[in-house]
Amino acid sequence: MNGQFFEGLSDLFQPSPKQVRLQLIELRRRYSLSRAHLAAFMGTSRHTVRSWEKGLREPSGPSKRLIQMVYLRMTSDVTGNCFIL
Repeated sequence: MNGQFFEGLSDLFQPSPKQVRLQLIELRRRYSLSRAHLAAFMGTSRHTVRSWEKGLREPSGPSKRLIQMVYLRMTSDVTGNCFIL
C-alpha cells in the first residue's frame, strides 16, 4: 500500500514524459491552439513544444510542473477554459 501511495504522490508532483506529451496534445486539441500560441503562453518556442509533443526532448522539472498546472487548470470543471493561472 505504501508503495502505491508514494507512486501516486510522485505522479501528482512530477508527471511522466508520456503524461506531459498527452497533456500538451490535449490542451492544443481541446482549445484549437497552435504550437506557437501554446509556446508563447508558456514562454518557450514552438520548436520546443513540438519536441516535447513528439517525445524528442523531455521538459525540465519546472517545465513539467508548469505544463501540469496549466493542464489541470484548463481542464477543471471549475476553472476550465481560462488561461489565467
